[in-house]
Amino acid sequence: MVPVSDRPFDIIAVGDLNLDLIGLRVAMAATVGEDVLGDFLLAELERAGVDASLVQRRADLTTGVTVSLSLPRDRAFATHLGAIDGPDLAFARQIPVQQASHVHCGSYYLQRKFAAGRQELFRRAKKAGCSTSLDPGFDPEEQWGGDLVELAPQVDVFLPNETEAPRIAAALASRPGDAADDLSGYLPVLARRFATVVVKLGPEGAAAQRGAERVTVEGFEVDVADTTCCGDAFNAGFIQAFLRGDPLEASVRRGNACGALVATQAGNAAHLLRHGAPDQLIEAVGRSRGSTSGD
Repeated sequence: MVPVSDRPFDIIAVGDLNLDLIGLRVAMAATVGEDVLGDFLLAELERAGVDASLVQRRADLTTGVTVSLSLPRDRAFATHLGAIDGPDLAFARQIPVQQASHVHCGSYYLQRKFAAGRQELFRRAKKAGCSTSLDPGFDPEEQWGGDLVELAPQVDVFLPNETEAPRIAAALASRPGDAADDLSGYLPVLARRFATVVVKLGPEGAAAQRGAERVTVEGFEVDVADTTCCGDAFNAGFIQAFLRGDPLEASVRRGNACGALVATQAGNAAHLLRHGAPDQLIEAVGRSRGSTSGD
């Protein structure tokens, strides 16, 4: 893996990541429309310190929008796809992977037109010495297949949540019934395909497997206001730790801390990841648990 400091960008992201807020240099690669929402998103990227030079504006598409409906016991998303599904093979070939240490893709099931482009992007990224990660997101068609079998060898870190993981494992299993609905059943199935699998378990924390190593790390107890973007925040924390070579358990713990912090305010509260807040939460909880065990 290329050291984080050796290239202009630490991360090129095709999808949602809050990495700019925890000290990494991020370039966003995406398509937006030539409309007011496109103007807004570009301004927000600039405000957040994210390089937007790889964002393409399309006159033939409107900017995609997702509305989050967050309730105390559940949540739902309503999406106008628009330019979210704009990236294609030509788009992928223009992304300068040699300028980054890591390439991340999200919105796998929303970007159907990007299938060939994503494979090309990850192939080029690996050839250039980059590490890679993929967050599949929810499949609105609930087919849970796609080209993940072909893509898996190019993915260093696979980042589904507890709803997505068992369904994807069932779709990828060699025989029907090989992937049980419980963690001990579906995690090994995914780990046979992907180098590192990290499953986000909501308030329960997260579990991960890399080869024979398997860890489960409990979540942080916080007052939850809204779980919107907690998965993206988790990804940010985990990938940052992964890039600096932290052990698997420590990487998962950092992801948990970032997700927990964002959950404490409504909306995408990514600003809560600034000023060393994830490290402070980890240290505070560690001190508390150490004090309790010593009583």
